[in-house]
Amino acid sequence: MEHEPDDEPPKLSGQAVRDLSWAFRQTLGDEVVDAGFAAAPAAAREAYTTASPLSWVAYADVLAVHEALAAAGHTTMEAMLDEAVPLAVERAFKTVWRILLRMTGDAALVKRTPLIYSKSRSKGEMTASIEGPGRAVAEVRGWAKMPPRDIRSLGLSIETMLRIAGREGVVAIGRPTADGAHFEVRWRR
Repeated sequence: MEHEPDDEPPKLSGQAVRDLSWAFRQTLGDEVVDAGFAAAPAAAREAYTTASPLSWVAYADVLAVHEALAAAGHTTMEAMLDEAVPLAVERAFKTVWRILLRMTGDAALVKRTPLIYSKSRSKGEMTASIEGPGRAVAEVRGWAKMPPRDIRSLGLSIETMLRIAGREGVVAIGRPTADGAHFEVRWRR
């Protein structure tokens, strides 16, 4: 999918939605997730629960479902995502990718981060570069007013991917910019 112009609403890949849905069942439990889905607006629930690995789901629908799940779980959306996002990323890299990531050098990992971003989000483009041993910078451009929740979730995704790849002490700190977000990333081998 080509990335959306800045005035187009963002979308999340169907596979990312499926991985998150699975992660919510692990962290919140089936009963809470089912109650949250039942409470979500019908159109949003339909888009979310029928997502396929090749589809895209509008962020407005994702947000509506996540709000309903958080309410059903008596938690905040931020706390819910802090628990679920790492599990969803781990699930996405569960197969042979986990082994390949461990054998991949820092420069190659950082170089591939924008490709992974583009497969999960329709809005903006990411660049990433090594700044020195155990240090990288990633930038998302083309998504003005990127929500803080998405900046946090993306930082968690970067941290989890690097941890799966065998890096230790990984921290990805994101902050909003006029055109998206900036991430300072640190780790040890």
